[in-house]
Amino acid sequence: LPRDPLAAAHALAKLIDLWEKFSEENPATPGFQSDLAAAYNIVAEMQVEFGQRDEALVTFERARAGWDRLARDHPTVPEYRADLARTCEALAWFLPRPERSQEADEAARSALALREQLASEFPDVPQYRLDRAESLKNLGDQATRAGQLQEAEKAYRRSVGLCRELADKFPTVALYGENLIVSQNELIKLLESTGQVSDQQAEQSRLLAIEAIAKLARAFPTDDFFPLHLALRYRDLAFFLGDHGRPKDAIAAYRQAKQFLESLANDHPSHSYYLSLLANANLDLGELLAGNRQFEEGEKLCRRAIDLFAKLVAEFPANKGYTRDLEECRRRMAAAVIEGKSPSNTDTVPESTK
Repeated sequence: LPRDPLAAAHALAKLIDLWEKFSEENPATPGFQSDLAAAYNIVAEMQVEFGQRDEALVTFERARAGWDRLARDHPTVPEYRADLARTCEALAWFLPRPERSQEADEAARSALALREQLASEFPDVPQYRLDRAESLKNLGDQATRAGQLQEAEKAYRRSVGLCRELADKFPTVALYGENLIVSQNELIKLLESTGQVSDQQAEQSRLLAIEAIAKLARAFPTDDFFPLHLALRYRDLAFFLGDHGRPKDAIAAYRQAKQFLESLANDHPSHSYYLSLLANANLDLGELLAGNRQFEEGEKLCRRAIDLFAKLVAEFPANKGYTRDLEECRRRMAAAVIEGKSPSNTDTVPESTK
């Protein structure tokens, strides 16, 4: 698709028109109906990427209606139920909150019910078991946002258990290790937020997670998931260390995160997500360095973050999130570097650096 949002939208509209025509001309052919529903899914995901969230929700609803009709008309075809569940999950994720939180919850529970059913009917299909674990993790996310922490913990623990079973049974399949890492991370965050682990246990859990992910990264060197999650875990460790008055250790962890993100961004220069993460990593590290009187490097990293956000704004002008990120980056740089250098602050040395 063209990178320009308007040109891409035009191409997507032509794609939909084509498949709707095929579907109308062949109403008794399930293949055309499923192709149309799949096309709606693709278009909706592209609309999300271009920041067209409202349009994406409408398109996801069309996809859900198509998969639902196919699943009811062809109950012996499990793939239709699997695709219906996937679309329900997408709706649950993208429905705006809090105004449509009930709809999001219903969509998430519908996805889980379908996946529980498929995993029960086809116990020898690992993908259906993995899908069930993913739905449980997403249900935990929903419950966490709603403040239903006991339900969230129960869902996360079930998801971790299912993922661990798959990872242990199929150690050569990277995807199962990936999902185990994600579910474990959400469970650990919940346990920390509810005071069920000490600070020492929390730090140790982060270090153990980094060690486990690094091991998987060595086992699957071509899978970008693992270096990405090493970066995310090091960033999380940096947040933790910074919040606990250990800026030097936090800076070291940020540098590790930045190193992995730079490698990913260099290997995938057109991947906006990696660029966004790298921009934030530069900003976070620059801000922390400036707060510890290392103004020269701190300013350099903040300006690098501004350049990266400006690039994203130029390449994706329809995505207003990048515009907000750029403005926030400039504000934070001014607060950390420019105001930090002002005469009124030069005599003040942070306690953490003494």
